[in-house]
Parts: sequence; C-alpha cells; structure tokens
Amino acid sequence: MGQIFVNISLNWYNDYMLSYANYSRKARIIAFLLDIISFPAFFYQRKPELKKITKILAIRPDNFGDLLMNVDSLYTLKKKFPESQLHLVTPDWNKNITAKLPFIDKAFFVNLKWYCFNKEKHISLFKLIKIVRSLRREKYDLFIDFRGDFRIVFLFGFLSRAKVRRGFKNLGGRFFLNDQLIFNREIHFYVQNFKLIEKFTVERHHFQLSLNKKERDKAEEICGNFDLETKKFVILHPTVAHYWKVKKWKDKNFMEIGRHIMSEHHLKIVICSGPLEQETGNRIARSLPDAINLSGQLKLFEFAALLTRSLLVISNDSAPMHLAANLGVPLIAVFGPTNFRRSGPYPVGKHQIAIEGDPDLNRPLFGAKTVDDKYFPETDMVIKKIDRLIKSLIKK
Repeated sequence: MGQIFVNISLNWYNDYMLSYANYSRKARIIAFLLDIISFPAFFYQRKPELKKITKILAIRPDNFGDLLMNVDSLYTLKKKFPESQLHLVTPDWNKNITAKLPFIDKAFFVNLKWYCFNKEKHISLFKLIKIVRSLRREKYDLFIDFRGDFRIVFLFGFLSRAKVRRGFKNLGGRFFLNDQLIFNREIHFYVQNFKLIEKFTVERHHFQLSLNKKERDKAEEICGNFDLETKKFVILHPTVAHYWKVKKWKDKNFMEIGRHIMSEHHLKIVICSGPLEQETGNRIARSLPDAINLSGQLKLFEFAALLTRSLLVISNDSAPMHLAANLGVPLIAVFGPTNFRRSGPYPVGKHQIAIEGDPDLNRPLFGAKTVDDKYFPETDMVIKKIDRLIKSLIKK
C-alpha cells in the first residue's frame, strides 16, 4: 500500500513538474517550490470585473532586444485603451528606446540585480522598496508581466496591489496572479507577448521607431565622409551581448563573407560593433583593409539611421538584429545555440532571413560556456543566402 502511495505521489509530482515551462529541471523544481511556499496568496486572488481600465503597468525588466520584441504588443495595448495611462518598468539601459515610445506615459527605470548580466549597477533594496511603494500609490487597474518571473510578479504585481494581475501560470508565481495563461515554449516571444493581451484585443499594430534629424544627419555625414551611396553598402554586425559570447559566429566567417561581398558584388562593407566588443570589429577590419570600421563609434540610433541607408545588415542573434527588423531593413541573422523560431527577427520573410546550423540539436542553451560548431551554419550556406538576397534587392 505504501509503495502504491509513493508511486502515485511520484507520478503526480512528475506530471505537475512537466506542466512548468522552465527550461531546466532545476528551474522547474525551484518554480514548483516557490509556488508551494506562496500558496497562501491564493486567498488574495479575487479578480474584480474591470468596468474601465484607466492605468496599466507593463513589466519588461531585461534586455534591449526583448523590449524591441515587446514594442508592438505594448503599442497595440495603448491603441486599444487610448485614454488609459500605460506605465512601463524596464532597466536603465533601455532608456534610449523608451524615449522613442511616445505611447508610454510613464517609465520606472529599475536595474534588478538578476538581470545585470554585464555587471551594471543594480538598484539597492532601499530604492527598490521605494519604487514598489510608488507603484502602489498609482493604483493600477491592470498589471501585465511580459517576462515571466516569480520575483517580478511578487514585487511589481502583488505588492503594487494591481486589481488584475496577468501573467504566466507555469513559470512560478501563479498564486500572486489572478489572471493567468500558459507560457508556450514552442512559439515566438513576439507572439507570446500578443497572447498576453489578446483577451483585450486581437488586433496587431506595428510601431516603427522614429529617428530624429540629428541621428539622420549623423548617418548622412558618415556616408559623405566615406563616400557611401545609399543602398550600395552592407553592414556587418559581428558581435553579441557581452555576457553570452557563445551566440557569436566566428570572426573568420565574417571575414570570409566580407571578402565575398566586396569581390563578387562590388559593394562596400561597413563594420559596426558595440563599445564592449569593439576589439572584435577592429580584428575583422584588419583582415578587410578595404572595409570601413565604425566599431564603437556610433550611438545606438545613429547606428539605426545608418542601417536604414544600407542595402542589408548581416548580424548575429543580437539587439541590432531586432532593430533592423523593426525598421524593415533587409537582414540576414546567423543563429547558433538560440532558436530563431522563438527569438529571431519577426516575422521571418523574403528580406528578413534567419539561418542556423543543425536544426536537430536542442536549443536554447542559455548559460552554456561552450557550444559545438554544428549549432552554426556553414559559411557557404550563408554566402548562398547573401547572394540570393542581394540579387533580389538590386533588382528592386
């Protein structure tokens, strides 16, 4: 009898554990245990009927690229409730993009310690408590956690006393929510963001970031200085987030495609990498003496303005990839240990192309220190895609 009870308990545990969408078994166990501990919050889950939504709090506490994938869903939400105030919690490093979002009525910039991957300065406990108290005074009708994080749900949803707290039930923190849906690991993050708002609207609106005169003038100045004709040069962005270097395609591959584009298509190459990875850009430039190296020299939206003048950009899985997708710039994105079907440019199309290596290898491998080269595509495969895309763009 005891053995039967044990077997039933183990089967229930395994079934329940599998209902969590966290990627590792360790993460699922942690989420499971946290939900057990937080079960008393279940008695505060009463969800009122909202006759009118006047204030909304959206949470996107992590990377620039993640916020970019969230822009359209936030914009759509604002269009559905134009008279409401839409507030956003996001980190300091997203200030520049937040300033480009006129539909965000108020932003709280909070660097949470567990998202400071590049060792940025994180918020102190005292200041975090002060922020939570400020949110509490706002009296939100609706809270939406786009990230899916137990800590976020508790701090900014439950403690803010938002009337309706919407988020994912199978990532941990379900008892701090009173409006839940299933997180689906098989669909794109962009689509997942819209799943969170589809109970309010099934529309989808695209918001393209605008570039100001100063940013466009800088791009024009660069083109004049280096004799770059609009749509006659290709940008290489060979770097990735500093904390996740295993996503980076090898420098020699970017060198090879740079040489190919210059010799076969007679287009100029512009190399751009961010300030944290400037040496990568410099290293590739030394092997391509005819290329123009702007690594570490451009502000984010000066780079964006230059993107709009280029024929196309070739990039790793990185924030500039999402920036190109938002601006409608033709793009070839090289993927390795991450899955472009979940975090790639959206939507992938005729001029927005994602290429990966062996599709049968399990992804993602967030936190992995090394990955097999099989995750990445062969250079020849990428060159074929480049040739085909350049020919179609020039025909246009």
